[in-house]
Amino acid sequence: MIQFGICDDNKIDLTYIHELIQRFSNTYHDEFDYCVARFYDASSLLESVNAGHSFDILFLDVLLPGCDGIELAKKIRLRDESCMIIFLSVSPEFAISSYEVGAFYYLLKPVEQDKFYVVMKKALEALHTRTENSLVIKTSSGIERIRYCDIAYIESMDHKQILHKKEGSTLVFYARISDIFKTLSCDSRFVMPHRSYIVNLNCASAISSKDLTLIGNLRVPVSKKNYPQIKRRYLDFLFMTSGEDCSCE
Repeated sequence: MIQFGICDDNKIDLTYIHELIQRFSNTYHDEFDYCVARFYDASSLLESVNAGHSFDILFLDVLLPGCDGIELAKKIRLRDESCMIIFLSVSPEFAISSYEVGAFYYLLKPVEQDKFYVVMKKALEALHTRTENSLVIKTSSGIERIRYCDIAYIESMDHKQILHKKEGSTLVFYARISDIFKTLSCDSRFVMPHRSYIVNLNCASAISSKDLTLIGNLRVPVSKKNYPQIKRRYLDFLFMTSGEDCSCE
């Protein structure tokens, strides 16, 4: 299911964007499974994001009461680095600065339907490519697709795996941890410091000969055998990401 968010203090404009999503779905995707969260101010959107709600595509008005949409986007990026942000504005004034926060597109109001459809097609194509970097698991509630960037760590208990997401929630599923790591190991962020754990290095804050410390002071054991390799991987990762925002709050 594709998660849309719309944030605009103008209720007419917000409703119109929602209607355009519905029309696009009816026109181009008969089985276009999606949901839309609506926000009329920056604080309610930020509260939702800080609570762990992530969006695949977010339509964000540049000028919100008491808030610069660009600055709001920067705060959202601290929590969700992969959300596709599409800015909405009556003026092209902020177009250049919008791309400094990784905007996917900048749409001028009033938004033309044909233009909206073109942008939506591009966004869905990009989303399809991005979902290839996801872990697909089967839980008691059905099939789940978890983006790599949302995984903090996975711990194994016999054949039961507990996936801990960055925002704090967990998912339980059955698989062999070796098979999971085989899938995740193509991404340099993931290491297996111990036979019962897979860790996203984005969420690691320190390493010792006995454990990896994750954000929040959680400690994951590091086996004596694996320590030299894990230490090297961790230091290499720090070097590669120095100067980048690798938040895992």
